Amino acid sequence: MIKLKELVKEVLTIKDVQKMLPDTDQITKSGNVFTARLEHFYTFGKTDKDFRDYIQKEIPNAEIIDSGDIWKPFKGGAPVHKSSHWFVKFRIKETK
Repeated sequence: MIKLKELVKEVLTIKDVQKMLPDTDQITKSGNVFTARLEHFYTFGKTDKDFRDYIQKEIPNAEIIDSGDIWKPFKGGAPVHKSSHWFVKFRIKETK
């Protein structure tokens, strides 16, 4: 398991965050802001709040900036960002 305290002092990479959030479909990074995405076709009653809660549980020092639900028409083989998905944008605050 990755130790957050050690990693936050260094620059976190997408691979580091993927290891902390294995139940995501895509993670991207712009500056110090990460965006996690989870594709869905059927929601089964879940919302972006459930995805946000998952990220907050796995990375307690994540500062959530934005989250939402993107709806797109189904297109087989489309990448996650062009399909229906939940997204959460967050920063990882340094622990002291």
